[in-house]
Amino acid sequence: MKRLNAAVVGCGRIGCTYGIESDKILSHCKAYSKHSQFNLVAVCDRAKEKAEKCGKKYNAKVYTDFSEMLKKEKIDILSVCTNTESHYGIVSEAINKNVKAIFCEKPFGYSSSQAEELSKKCEKKKILLAVNYSRRWNKNYQRLQKFFANGGIGELQHISFDYCKGIFNNGSHAIDLIYWFLGSPKKIIAKKARTVFGSDPDINAMLFFDNGSSASLNSLDYRKYNIFQFSVFGSTGMARIKDNSGLFQISLAHKDKDFSHKTLGKEKILFKKIEGNSLMNALGDIVSCVRGNGKTKSNSENAVNVLKIIEASNMASEPDCRNLMRTKPF
Repeated sequence: MKRLNAAVVGCGRIGCTYGIESDKILSHCKAYSKHSQFNLVAVCDRAKEKAEKCGKKYNAKVYTDFSEMLKKEKIDILSVCTNTESHYGIVSEAINKNVKAIFCEKPFGYSSSQAEELSKKCEKKKILLAVNYSRRWNKNYQRLQKFFANGGIGELQHISFDYCKGIFNNGSHAIDLIYWFLGSPKKIIAKKARTVFGSDPDINAMLFFDNGSSASLNSLDYRKYNIFQFSVFGSTGMARIKDNSGLFQISLAHKDKDFSHKTLGKEKILFKKIEGNSLMNALGDIVSCVRGNGKTKSNSENAVNVLKIIEASNMASEPDCRNLMRTKPF
């Protein structure tokens, strides 16, 4: 099949420089350059030096003006790897140029209403819109979701998440997983903890669901150490996931020999980690959907709901968190 032409706007870390000198595929540019179904034809960044370094590395045309790139290049799929404030304007312009697909970094934006507007416009024009909540393309997390859905630890009662680097940044990954496992909450209680990652606040929150289950977001100061881990408590056991080490553990309930109640047994490995690359899996999913008109595993509907939960958490927290619902041009 004919390859799809890809372009990347934003030549920073996730766009270009992560893993640039290693064999690891950690950026959009490297993923496109390694995938058999794509040609990386152009890159764009307002910082000329960044764009030129990226273009030279991946043999792509270089632009510092996004509008010019859209006008001159035939682009099938656009990766948006710029700051969050710019996503609305860039995606809007790409929609008007009728690209086939848009692959946007998370969070989709700071406003669920703007995100929903873009989602509807893409749907109307039959443009595929994917948002990089990368764990949805991770085979280990796909197995974990099926394990929970099939009653692996019974009825889910509570999810406890430890995260850092802001509610919109790493916190949105946590919220996406909670939404994936439990759906949308009916009530949120929240409190701002600190703001140390730019203007993105760390929020501690409790989320409550219709079926009686709950989830907690526990924010930590990333200046001390980076962390992303969670525990899922079900009616027949618990699972613990240490994301940075790729460790998936389970502990099942059993009758205590000395007492009448049940206790949790010794933790053991839930399953062996499957090696793979989420970005490459995402591109495979996207190209399949473009050619088959399906929905990606991490689509705009999921991303909009994540933003709604974040907004509700912000509104339940400190009033000064509300000024994040804004849009700035790229």
